[in-house]
Amino acid sequence: MKRLFYLLFFLLLLYNSPQLESQIYFGLGPSYLMPQTNFKEVNKESIGLNLQLESRVFCKLWYGLRFDYHSLTKVDEITPEYFEEYFLVSPQVRYNFIGADCYTSHLIPYLQFLFNISSIKGTDERDRLGLGLSGGLGLSFGFELFKKCWLLDLNGIYAAPNAILRADGRQNLQSINISFTLSIGL
Repeated sequence: MKRLFYLLFFLLLLYNSPQLESQIYFGLGPSYLMPQTNFKEVNKESIGLNLQLESRVFCKLWYGLRFDYHSLTKVDEITPEYFEEYFLVSPQVRYNFIGADCYTSHLIPYLQFLFNISSIKGTDERDRLGLGLSGGLGLSFGFELFKKCWLLDLNGIYAAPNAILRADGRQNLQSINISFTLSIGL
């Protein structure tokens, strides 16, 4: 956990460049997790929270960090092992499918790719750490309000947060995550 803290601290320092400051966006919103494959046999769908810190210096290529949190519940009372918490820290890259002038476009469709560092707590008491990948599509709507740039963002991601690395004996957790995020330019 200490290593993760140092990594996040280093990445935040990169964002402190005065040149980048006007193109940094902070976003927050609800997220809906729909377990897939074996994951849906032990856990119900859940509503959680996503938080994003993103650089939009380049017109078609945005990058940053995304945080996802879900408190999970078991499918029924007889399920012996299930997952209780789902937390992801994900460096992300978004490619925007738009014309040459992305700063005046209001609707921005995009493709998103994430590398997941996960902490998934289960009743199995196995190691929480996992590494995985996610990818998806989204649509953003940009507007100006109170002399600030804002963005409403709806996206869907297919997530496999522990597909690369997970505790021995733990299943590969896969889900579809739908999120709605409101971002503001800092």
